[in-house]
This record gives sequence, structure tokens and C-alpha cells, in this order.
Amino acid sequence: MSEESTETQSPIYVRRCETWTTTAATKPIKVDVIKLRKCTPPYSGTMNDELMLYLTDEVWKSEDWYERNKETYGDGEAWDLVFVFGSLDEYWDSRNKGCDDWIEVGVPNKILSKRGDFECFEGSNLYS
Repeated sequence: MSEESTETQSPIYVRRCETWTTTAATKPIKVDVIKLRKCTPPYSGTMNDELMLYLTDEVWKSEDWYERNKETYGDGEAWDLVFVFGSLDEYWDSRNKGCDDWIEVGVPNKILSKRGDFECFEGSNLYS
């Protein structure tokens, strides 16, 4: 953020920004915990948070886990568990409920394309 006085700066600009959130998910895939206990490495937990940790650390997006366990867990089922493929169905779109909006002061800056070609000096909320 700039500490310069608006009295001494070059021209300054204001703009309004908005953000929305959309969320989509695949259809749920049933997890066979009994089969996971026979996999390498075996799942040994009993709680939901332990299962999530095992899935994120060992299974999700792991071709190695798939190769090691496709016979134990089942080829198609292991593939689905590793990659959680399927079409995504949108279930939340905040544009239907409103948006978060704010204003920013700053200057146009083509180098900052990720920020909409704008160098923000100050903003009216956390998104700035």
C-alpha cells in the first residue's frame, strides 16, 4: 500500500470490484474402508478426519497408490478413488445471492494482469 499523499501523487483512480463464488462437485463415490485396510499402505484409522488424512496423503491423485492397490481395492474402484473423475455439477453460485464488493484506489498498471491491470494502493475490504 502506498503511503504517499494524494496531494503529491500523479493522477489517482478509483474502481469498484466484485467477486462471486461458484462451487461444483462430482457424484459421491463410496469408500470401502475394509478394502482400504488391506491396501499398501493400509488404512488404520477409525475417525473421519483420519480417513480424510489418508485419502489426501496417500490416495488422491496418486498413480503409485493406484498401481500398488488396483488388485486389492478393485481396478475401476481404485481408479475412481484416486482421481475422483466425473462431471461436476454446480451446487452453489453466490451470484444468485449477491456478491462481495469493494472499492480500490490506485493506478492502471498493465504489468499486474492478475489484478485486472490495476495497482491498488488502498481498498475498502480484505480483498484488496
